[in-house]
Amino acid sequence: MKHGNVLMERFESAVLADNPAGDPHARTVPVYLPPSYGTDPTRRYPVIFVLAGFTGRGRMLLNDNPWSP
Repeated sequence: MKHGNVLMERFESAVLADNPAGDPHARTVPVYLPPSYGTDPTRRYPVIFVLAGFTGRGRMLLNDNPWSP
């Protein structure tokens, strides 16, 4: 079975900038790319968004280190 790649991309949100809670407006989000993503530029792929719950982080879904910020 072929495995894809997971990239960690930085996303900056204008909506979260200067929010009342003081949450950071820049987030690092994991992006999964299937094995054939780089070899077939004409192929289209569906997008699936997975949102972390309250007090969660998207990287926790990758089982990286649940106790780090």
